[in-house]
Amino acid sequence: MVDQYQGDPKVFITADGAEIAVLDGQPIMDGGLENAVMISLFTLKGWVGNVLFRRNSEKIGGRFQSAANQSITLSALTDISNAAKDDLQWMIDDGILSTVEATTRNPKGTILETLIQLQPVGADLQTLLLQRNGENWVIQINDPAHGRI
Repeated sequence: MVDQYQGDPKVFITADGAEIAVLDGQPIMDGGLENAVMISLFTLKGWVGNVLFRRNSEKIGGRFQSAANQSITLSALTDISNAAKDDLQWMIDDGILSTVEATTRNPKGTILETLIQLQPVGADLQTLLLQRNGENWVIQINDPAHGRI
């Protein structure tokens, strides 16, 4: 049995980004793939914490988030999918996953969906769906939350 205090605080994807859930004053912990995937996809290149690492293989940060924030074009959809795969490649290199597939689509308007399929070595396929709702970004630009506080 896994100790309830082992692992890292589990990051849950929400409509507004991500959050950490707490149960009885203790964060819900996770030893799975979700945190590694979230950190890999949503840490920008040049993250300041990388100064603590000597080897490039230890440094984190990628281009998925930047790619997902560009204007929606056919080439952008391909770029976002490729960025997701590139940012998660280290998990294949380290033998955690056997494959990573990513597909990005624009189902309507300013909505982007990226479906990521992860095949852990010796485990069941896991699927992660990330969605960016551009209307929320437009509303935030026109009426920023900090202006309402």
